[in-house]
Amino acid sequence: MKHPIPLKRAEDVLHMYWVLLTSLESRVDGDPNAVLDRDAVRAGYNILNDIGFTKERPAWERRQPKKTGMDCNDVKTGLRIRTIKLGDTKGMLINPRHLDCRREGITGTVDGYVPGHGGDVWFVKHDDGQVGAYVYNEMEAL
Repeated sequence: MKHPIPLKRAEDVLHMYWVLLTSLESRVDGDPNAVLDRDAVRAGYNILNDIGFTKERPAWERRQPKKTGMDCNDVKTGLRIRTIKLGDTKGMLINPRHLDCRREGITGTVDGYVPGHGGDVWFVKHDDGQVGAYVYNEMEAL
């Protein structure tokens, strides 16, 4: 099974070990089904201390992906936007005329959400009058 978080650095692995120990420690006292006893958990912490590991946030939590577009909760009807890098439209069930007029760099006004897309896809009335369908992360507020 592939781990959902890329553990490329030793500190990431150590942090995951620390998280596991913290989780196990909370289940040790008074739990007859505890996997480890208190001495075993303490030994795990001692190993981390001996190699100089701190409880600092691991590298995978410090890395911030480059944000593009808007947050889905920031899109509202009437908002002035500019379209940015466009993604794929394969999953959009929309009249083709709203997909054919999609362009990067177009300015317009959000005209409402597209039903059946969970609030991810919005109609945008371009300044030239055409109406295109865009995902929230394909636009930025003006």
